[in-house]
Amino acid sequence: MTTGIDIDVASLDEHIESLAEWILKAGSALQGFYVPSRGAFVRDSINPGKKGYSPTSTARSFLALWEFHRFLREEDFAESSETQDVARVLNGITEKFFGLFIKRPNSVRQSGTNGINMFTDSHILMASSIINSGPNLLTAGKIDKSLLHKVSATIASVNQRDLVKWGGGKIVEESQVHDFVTLFALRSLDAFYGRPATKVKAYGIGLRERLKATVLQMLAYNASGETARFDASELAFSLVSMNRLSTQNVSQITRCAATCIGNAQSDQGAFPTARPVSYQAGPSLYVASYEVALALTQLLVMKLYRKERDLCDILIPILLRSFLHVQAYYDYDHGTNFRGWANDHTRRDGLIESWATAIVLTFLIHFRDALITLRQQLVLENLGARYSISRSNDLAWPDLSHAINDSGIIDVRLLNKISDPSSASKLTRAIKKTLVQPIKVDPIQRPGIRRSLLFFGPPGSRKTSLVKQIASSLNWPMVVLSPSEFLCRGLEGFEASAVDVFKNLRRLRRVVVLFDECEDFFRRRPTKPDVESRTVGAFITSGMLPRLQLLHDQRWMLLIVATNSGPEHLDPAVTREGRFDVIQKLDYPVLSAQIKYVRAKLRGRARLPRIAELALRRMARKDFKNDNNKDFKVTFQHLDRLIELLKSNPEKYRKSTVGTVPLINMLIAPPHLV
Repeated sequence: MTTGIDIDVASLDEHIESLAEWILKAGSALQGFYVPSRGAFVRDSINPGKKGYSPTSTARSFLALWEFHRFLREEDFAESSETQDVARVLNGITEKFFGLFIKRPNSVRQSGTNGINMFTDSHILMASSIINSGPNLLTAGKIDKSLLHKVSATIASVNQRDLVKWGGGKIVEESQVHDFVTLFALRSLDAFYGRPATKVKAYGIGLRERLKATVLQMLAYNASGETARFDASELAFSLVSMNRLSTQNVSQITRCAATCIGNAQSDQGAFPTARPVSYQAGPSLYVASYEVALALTQLLVMKLYRKERDLCDILIPILLRSFLHVQAYYDYDHGTNFRGWANDHTRRDGLIESWATAIVLTFLIHFRDALITLRQQLVLENLGARYSISRSNDLAWPDLSHAINDSGIIDVRLLNKISDPSSASKLTRAIKKTLVQPIKVDPIQRPGIRRSLLFFGPPGSRKTSLVKQIASSLNWPMVVLSPSEFLCRGLEGFEASAVDVFKNLRRLRRVVVLFDECEDFFRRRPTKPDVESRTVGAFITSGMLPRLQLLHDQRWMLLIVATNSGPEHLDPAVTREGRFDVIQKLDYPVLSAQIKYVRAKLRGRARLPRIAELALRRMARKDFKNDNNKDFKVTFQHLDRLIELLKSNPEKYRKSTVGTVPLINMLIAPPHLV
């Protein structure tokens, strides 16, 4: 599938890099609104005093800085002073703001402009869900998570009830439904309840149908020229909410609505002023253009997560214009030293707002995440990658997967299906402990200290199958590279091909890369090579090893080289300490592993597991007639053939154990046709 847009991988690289620069600027600016003594954020630069503290701004800023902290970790700023500063802010909010929230929830929830309301509650609920999500980036925050969950559960219950009763979100009951509020309410409830809430019935079919009707009504207004009634910004929130609750029959509507929203955007990236969120109760609240951009980014991530790129040609240009708008509206107040953004529909000089800056920061991070995802998909397809079975296509908001610790996509139990040749499944246990578990418990699912492996062993020891099972357990794509990828331009073109392949590999994250049948690239180089062997052997080996080391040091993938040759046949530069974190031999299965394998495959088949076990034990004792095969080695392929023979004629072998001898001979030397 093509993107339908003239954006190649190289241009995505440029956008991703440019966004990173502005993320650092926005993250630094947002921290300037934080008041450590209160564990809270002032709302804006105009009212920085006691009355300026806002629960909505604090919760929004917490969410944005949590994402910023993740960004810093992913971009290798983990040990930087800025990362530590952000962690202190996050822990300060957790201890003071949410600590007070546990003690006096109604007092903390009170907004200075709208009292207790669904919009503020949604942000508090989202932030508390992140704090309660289990292992995460916060380490020093001291708070009773069970009490936090209990207090938050009350808010979640009320918001879910009202969302269904009102048919959408409202600031307060006296207000009209506005899908700007609906969207935040849905996201916070999904984050709080987790996977069970991804089902439509959690919010009622009525809400889904109402959202679809609203989108269709807006499209009708636009088509008929009713510009006074058409609201592109509100359409964006309705559209994203509709896609959250609808899984089919909305693709054409979504594309049409996204086109209308894009047409309403100015060339400079601003969106028209939307209908006020609340004007019957409390002050009027106007939606900033950044809010629309963030919502559309959530839709883009949702689509890309499902590997649907049909909206890229519409949404990416919209979001790139929004990025230009963000750059143009960055402001700095020399009098107060506040930096950041204000609502672009607010016309007041010197105003800089923490909540607007938080939305900009979140938009920049999520848009960059989306472009990284798109780039990854394009590169993987170019490399012919094998995708693992996705266990998170039902995740309501993929952009929140790290925030709510979606480690459920990693299924360690799948490793039990490994064709383990060792006794007592020692290899399986070691892979779980050394490779998979460190990734599962890491907040950003990054490989641990063991991330480059050399598997060697005879043909038939299922090295490739083992790597596939590791990728499946992690739910990561798997890239298999063979000599053909490097020699597609001939030997003289090896260097150019290697440059292209490794440049693409450096763009990938959370993948398993297998170098299969590439031992010729790593064979021992002669001490005094002639010109020809220097070209074929030494040149290739010396070119591969530094590139492998660079990938290893990036810490974004598991690198596995599988060879039939043992370390003694490989170049010392390959096997020296520090080149590979693990060097593991995969041999043919030992007797106990053979028996375990056939028992598992023949489970529930009457006497067949016992017959297979007896045959294997006799084979191990060389207790069979074919003396020419005394050194016969049992492979997993032989075990599969044994299982197939037993299944094909079970009655022949159930009645007597005498049949095991001809069974063994058939296994060793299958009969000829003639």
